[in-house]
Amino acid sequence: MTDEQLQTYVARATGGDRDAFQQIIIHFHTPLERKVAAALDIATARRVSPEDILQETYTRAYERITSYEFNSPGGAYKLLEKIALRLVKDQQLAHRREKRDVRREAQAAGRRQSSCERLIDVMPDDRRRPSEGLRLKQAQALAISSLARLTPDQQAVVRMRFLEERPVKEIAAALDKSPEAIFKLCKRALDKLSTHLGSASRHL
Repeated sequence: MTDEQLQTYVARATGGDRDAFQQIIIHFHTPLERKVAAALDIATARRVSPEDILQETYTRAYERITSYEFNSPGGAYKLLEKIALRLVKDQQLAHRREKRDVRREAQAAGRRQSSCERLIDVMPDDRRRPSEGLRLKQAQALAISSLARLTPDQQAVVRMRFLEERPVKEIAAALDKSPEAIFKLCKRALDKLSTHLGSASRHL
């Protein structure tokens, strides 16, 4: 992405354009991931990954996009970095207050390692998937930033059904919905997710 293109996305994003903001997120994903990974201490990293932190970072950024003020690519990066590092600090404080099951954490970490790949694999329409030619980091940024654009219920059902592979009945109980409602929510979430993935990947 050229500096001119990035500046154009910044101008559009400040006006509330979520598609433009997603392109900014994808552009800065790799340096943000490195920053978060360096900030996580060993104990906290057992229970939360940079991917987890950045998904929540992007979700919060999308929710408040119109309230932020940044007029340059550097300003956009600093905004995302600030949110991410605050989340890292919150996770580290929470870890110090809680006792953890190390074996459970290790299993969860193993599931997270391939969550982006699994997320892309469940897309219902191959035409809306990211191109196989995309670099791994771009594909990861695309998947995480697209997931962050879903509603809280949609994010929850995608995470539980497709990333954690939990049974529909268990998800229904957790979200206080009927199994039929969960199936419908899954379909809406995947349709919306594939749309965001396809739209954003066309600009890469």
